[in-house]
Amino acid sequence: MLSEMKKMFNFNWPKKISWKLSLVYTLIFLFVLLVLNGTAYYMLNNYVHSSIKESVNNTLNYILPKLRGVDRNSFDYGAAILLEDISKSEEDVYFRIVDYNKETVAQSNMLEGMDLPLKDGNLEINKGKKTYFLRTVTISKYGYLNGYLQVVKDVTIEYSVLNRLLIFLSISSIGGGLVALLVGFFITKKSMKPVKEMSKTARKISGSDLSKRLEVTNTNDELAELAETFNSMLDRLEKAFKKQEQFVSDASHELRTPISIIKGYINILDRWGKEDKEIKEEAVESIKSEIQSMNDLIESLLFLARGDLAEIEPSYERFYFNNVVEEIIKENKILDKDINYKYIEKDRVEIYADKLLIKQLLRIFIENSRKYTGDGGNIVIESEEIENNIKITIKDDGKGIPKKDIPHIFDRFYKIDKSRSDEKGSSGLGLSIAMKIVELHNGDIDVESEVGEGTKITIFIPLENK
Repeated sequence: MLSEMKKMFNFNWPKKISWKLSLVYTLIFLFVLLVLNGTAYYMLNNYVHSSIKESVNNTLNYILPKLRGVDRNSFDYGAAILLEDISKSEEDVYFRIVDYNKETVAQSNMLEGMDLPLKDGNLEINKGKKTYFLRTVTISKYGYLNGYLQVVKDVTIEYSVLNRLLIFLSISSIGGGLVALLVGFFITKKSMKPVKEMSKTARKISGSDLSKRLEVTNTNDELAELAETFNSMLDRLEKAFKKQEQFVSDASHELRTPISIIKGYINILDRWGKEDKEIKEEAVESIKSEIQSMNDLIESLLFLARGDLAEIEPSYERFYFNNVVEEIIKENKILDKDINYKYIEKDRVEIYADKLLIKQLLRIFIENSRKYTGDGGNIVIESEEIENNIKITIKDDGKGIPKKDIPHIFDRFYKIDKSRSDEKGSSGLGLSIAMKIVELHNGDIDVESEVGEGTKITIFIPLENK
């Protein structure tokens, strides 16, 4: 029973936004209209009642002093003159004088035969189709009279005007509300039309087809801004999906190669390796090498994946950057004596960063420069403090990078034309990892390169990372 009552009195809002907006705007408009109409009626009603009371009071103030000068013996004559004066001064205002025996002493012609209650104060009385305002006061010692003075004003017209005004304002409020509802629905429906078009277009968009775009109008309103934002989001999603597809394809290819090699060597071992020690040792070494390559590739992929998911939390510490560079150069000089390494230390800089990641960053760029620099080549590293950043420059005089490849060198699995490269077994993820490390430290990278003249990498990292 209770649930049925709730259902009966529960108001369900419409589901369509156009109807919701129309209803809200109509309710607001109706509320404002009711307040304005109510205020107007209230003010006019007060004004009419004040005017009525003022008219009656004026008559009282005029009559009472006159009564003092009326002789008892000539009261009829004096009353007649008084009535004549009142009829000239106040329209639709009448009076009656009643003695203490409740006998009428004098009255206006309009009051003849009209029964008026003898009660002090103000009253509204209805006689037939007319309405009167009655004011009764007790009089004494006015001439020779003791009794009551009654002043009556016909307010039928005033009250009729007020009633008609109330009806008119009520009808206008209801009519205005209906008109506001219809006009509001028309306007909101027209305004929501672009949203419907957006919805239709959005339904056609899927993970396999992100080429659809919303039509952007020239209205420069919020809907146009929404369409532009949505299109921008689709552009980013499409780009991300394409990168993901390319990433999966390249990762599959990179993993397929060592797996095929390992599988081949296992077959060799199975056929001839059991008896031939040389073949067995060669196969085992090759398998170990390929497994290490796969391990390095998987580690790189996991690092980038964690970076994409914002799961890498750098371990910040304070250290002198110069010491890290000197340590890495010392390592490389031992490993590769054919390259001339030089470190130009312009400032001794202390930074707050992840020391291990900074080391990995430098190793990636130095290793990359070493691959493209021939024997006897030069790799120069510079560091200096500039505007609360450390500026790191790694410059080589190697083969350089073609202009068309520079924008893509930080893309995952991207490799420069292999006919120019001495790179063997590289996954193409090193520079992607370097870029991720720089991003984790809120830094920036700039690349300058000319084919045959070498490459210059400039890295900016803030001294303080939080």
